[in-house]
This record gives sequence, structure tokens and C-alpha cells, in this order.
Amino acid sequence: MNILWALYEEASRLETQLAQINRAIGILSGITEPKSFAKRVVSATARANMAAAQKRRWAKVKAGK
Repeated sequence: MNILWALYEEASRLETQLAQINRAIGILSGITEPKSFAKRVVSATARANMAAAQKRRWAKVKAGK
């Protein structure tokens, strides 16, 4: 049974390596790009509206207590 378990572990390790290689190939060939977190640009008016809405939500929560 130990040999079977060792084979499962080796297969898992090889699958991980293959996934990493495929990801590298994709990045180098331009097929897939790594995920980047772009900052969202929000206007001052939109920020003010979001802040006001959040204050209203918190007011409702605090009023319920």
C-alpha cells in the first residue's frame, strides 16, 4: 500500500509542476496574462455619494440596536 501512496503523491507533484509549466508557457506566449489588480478611478462626486450611502447604512444598523 505504501508504493501506491507514493505513486499518488508523485502524480500530484507532477500535476502541480505541469500546471506551473503550462501557466509559464501561456504567459510567455501572451495567451494569458497574470492577474493584476488595477486601481479603479472614482470621481470625487462618486466617492461622496458612496460615503453618504455608507453613513446611511450604518445609521440604520445603529438605529436598530
